[in-house]
Amino acid sequence: MKNEFINIRISSDFKADLEILSNTKGISLSNLGREALNEYYNNTPVSEPTKTNLNNDELIQSLAFTEFIFWIYEKKNNPTMSEMDFFYKQHLILIEEMKTHPRFNNKILNEFNKIKDEIEDKLQGFKGYPEVFLFPTENHETSFNYALLADFMYNIRHTTSGVKDLFIK
Repeated sequence: MKNEFINIRISSDFKADLEILSNTKGISLSNLGREALNEYYNNTPVSEPTKTNLNNDELIQSLAFTEFIFWIYEKKNNPTMSEMDFFYKQHLILIEEMKTHPRFNNKILNEFNKIKDEIEDKLQGFKGYPEVFLFPTENHETSFNYALLADFMYNIRHTTSGVKDLFIK
């Protein structure tokens, strides 16, 4: 992958502070900036919250979302379990909806995309497609991060200060 460059303007005082931080951490200013941008990107919702969708948690409170989360954990225990195609299609629609919801950050969406890719392969009937879903397995490039999912499920119910702000109906 080719590296690209970006230029940003910051105040000289801020740059001096960043240089002190980079020296303290023992990394270059470029690496410090890269780390900060990666952290921001991975923890920022795909779509910025708006008044209309910030409080709209129907997706998270839906039976489809609940079924999807249970299905992910069921696949961990039984990756050969098979369902009807319409069930897989329902999951694909749900994953697409998640991309527009402010509570879903890039980290968790990347995990759900691993599932999306496997479901699409299964539905397209690629020759040689294994009867076992690969995402639940350990040490595989498509392995699903269950710890991240557990953390995400906790955090969607609580504000940054730990106060519960979403109550499942």
